[in-house]
Amino acid sequence: MKVIFKEPLVHFLLIGLGIFLIYGWVSDEQSDENKIIIDDSHLAHLVSIWELQWNRPPTEIELQGILENYLQQEVFYREALKMNLDHNDEVVKRRLAQKMEFLSDDLTALVEPPTDNKLREYYQEHREKYKTPYQYSFYQVIFTRDHHQDPEAMAKGMLNNYGTGPVNTMLEKGDRLSIPSQYNDINEPQIGRQLGGSMAISLRDLPLNEWSGPVESGYGVHLIYLTDKQTPGLPEFQEIREDLARDYAYQTEEEYQEAIYQNLKKNYQIEITADLDQQILERLQANLSQP
Repeated sequence: MKVIFKEPLVHFLLIGLGIFLIYGWVSDEQSDENKIIIDDSHLAHLVSIWELQWNRPPTEIELQGILENYLQQEVFYREALKMNLDHNDEVVKRRLAQKMEFLSDDLTALVEPPTDNKLREYYQEHREKYKTPYQYSFYQVIFTRDHHQDPEAMAKGMLNNYGTGPVNTMLEKGDRLSIPSQYNDINEPQIGRQLGGSMAISLRDLPLNEWSGPVESGYGVHLIYLTDKQTPGLPEFQEIREDLARDYAYQTEEEYQEAIYQNLKKNYQIEITADLDQQILERLQANLSQP
């Protein structure tokens, strides 16, 4: 039991529950619908919004206008609630849901930043995410379908005739295109974007320091001369500590928001009566029944 209460998520849920309970208690005590109170906190909030927009305090006349606008907005807001005008208003729903999300974000900020030990644990659990990609340096020649009836046969013939000769000799045999004939230190995702995903993956099994292929891409048929190949590896912890801290914070925020949602959801009885596909309905019901 002591171990459970040491978990940050438990602390967070207890803090969140306390804030929601206090909010509900205060809201009940201040439920007089016909009383509008402008206290020091209200005034400071309105003035701070003005100063944020105009970079200066309001004058007396401007302050009077601010208060009159606030009163008008408050009166219209309360009357709109009495008339149920917020019902099924997507803009209102979206805005209020967003404010609840902001509240949960504020609660997340109360949690202490992770220690290096915690980040190292996170790193170990997500090692695959941080692996560096394959990286290559290579020469290439390309035989296109626009210039050759059978570019694959042309590439194989060039490989047989000139594959063991100087690199520059082979480079003279390919078709002239706008893409480079040489790449240095280019990683697999970059190759995929420039030459195609299948081309990038094909390079993994090619030998170093000799012409090989043919390899196909959207441009045509390639012969490749690899001069360097770096296989995926894990960077040192300190190299990516900032990335780890950012990703850890994002994941923690997502988990805490989900925890708040699941706890609030328990207060509602949810029924789905819409005419939905059976599989969709079953998935929704399964998600709603999750604790």
